[in-house]
Amino acid sequence: MFRCSRCQLETGRETCPECGRPTVRESPAEEKRLAKGWKLGFKREPEEPKWPVGPDGEPEKAAFLTHTSDFGGGGEMTEAMLRAYGIPVFSRYPGDGSFGRVMLGFSGYGRELFVPESRLELAQKLLSAPGAEPENPAEQEE
Repeated sequence: MFRCSRCQLETGRETCPECGRPTVRESPAEEKRLAKGWKLGFKREPEEPKWPVGPDGEPEKAAFLTHTSDFGGGGEMTEAMLRAYGIPVFSRYPGDGSFGRVMLGFSGYGRELFVPESRLELAQKLLSAPGAEPENPAEQEE
């Protein structure tokens, strides 16, 4: 970044486009100070938990956790909660659910969530914790 000493215009050129005088190159520290808050870029997302590896060096087997609705963001919220507790998770759309997910934005068949076998018990406890709302309203009446 260059700055004209006469008219204080910031420019990327070595001569001022207004007065034609030579410009002065700003120090990198000054450029950082001026650019603070105006940075372009993407926010770095937190790292996802890594899938555990067994003693043989192979990835651990996936275990079925639950079947959730894909409508209304329930599946995404469940996945986010599990990841927040350090449990890696992936989902699968049964039947023609992948097609519905692409065409409609959600799967009419729901989604199946899978976690590593070693974390299955913890994940089940998290989903059945007191205060967690059941997905089926009939479960509330019991």
